[in-house]
Amino acid sequence: MFVPVSRASKTWTNQGAGPTESSVNDRLTVNLTTGFTNVLFRCHVSTGGVSASVKLQYSTDASTWNDLTTTISLVGTGLKASTSQAIPAGAKALIIIRLVAAGGNGTEDPVTNGVVMELS
Repeated sequence: MFVPVSRASKTWTNQGAGPTESSVNDRLTVNLTTGFTNVLFRCHVSTGGVSASVKLQYSTDASTWNDLTTTISLVGTGLKASTSQAIPAGAKALIIIRLVAAGGNGTEDPVTNGVVMELS
């Protein structure tokens, strides 16, 4: 099953080393209690960065966040995907998903669009 995370273009302006959420408006709620065992996500990088990456995180309370996926490098351009991995035990619930970037150098401005999560 494909779940759109963000359809709009997102410029990660001056992306720093620490995690930066794409937008609170991009958060979505997903029920992972049954039927799914693996997750990966894809995005298109239209403007590459120097060192940053993005990943999906999940929360059950919108205050404590854990990694849902591995990272996608924002170096270079084109369609990119995380590796497929088992859904963490803590994510097999009604969860909130967010997109975060990290690992930048504070001056790069990578641009992502078309972020999609795939559940299987």
